[in-house]
Amino acid sequence: MGCANGKHKKEFYALSNDDVKRLSKWLPVFGVPHKDIEGNNHLVTVYIARFTNGYELTVKYKDEDNPVRCLDCLHDCVRRPLFGRGADIETFFIIHEGEQDDVSKTNIVFPNVYSGDRNWGRLTGTHLTNTLSYDAFDGKDSNMGKHPIVWVNTWNHAMGEVNNNEDAPIDYYAPAACDAPATSDEMLLSYNVLEATRDEVDNKYVGFMDTIGWRGSSVKAALGDRIPLYQSL
Repeated sequence: MGCANGKHKKEFYALSNDDVKRLSKWLPVFGVPHKDIEGNNHLVTVYIARFTNGYELTVKYKDEDNPVRCLDCLHDCVRRPLFGRGADIETFFIIHEGEQDDVSKTNIVFPNVYSGDRNWGRLTGTHLTNTLSYDAFDGKDSNMGKHPIVWVNTWNHAMGEVNNNEDAPIDYYAPAACDAPATSDEMLLSYNVLEATRDEVDNKYVGFMDTIGWRGSSVKAALGDRIPLYQSL
């Protein structure tokens, strides 16, 4: 954590359709209860950064709403000066333990953003940690390939491998270049894909602190060195 003043407003590389197609197995489809969009908390952008042993994905929402209105107002009043933003930003990781394309030896790591068995009805925020096999996630097909489905299970956008809100209408967010088939009870939405790390995203905002220790040293060590996507695709 540190002072966020004097930050560099870097422009991020926007992935092309060909980029998205090559990365489809690492760019999830997100299943989010429709009540989130009713609160104007759309999923807007997914930032992806490649490393020697995997990927870092940072998900940006317009906001997050505590179900208790007075607590939500307090939450917003604290977050804006603290981080310089009203947007909610969550980060998770894809770690390869074998070859880059071998999903059988790939894990998805959720540090402080795992939902466990909690759902949208829980009033307090959820900040669990877990590491799951890539194979624990169902897939969804699109014209760009097959994507893992990551379920957003709580109002503060904690995620998991199963849908904990089975009785709720679900919106599906896919990369903007994709055309995933949707059933009659699904709403298919899109998100933009840009290249950036969480640190780079945080540097776009001016607040009293950069972030709250979202990435541990063990995850940093497992990722290895940064590889620019425009050089690796």
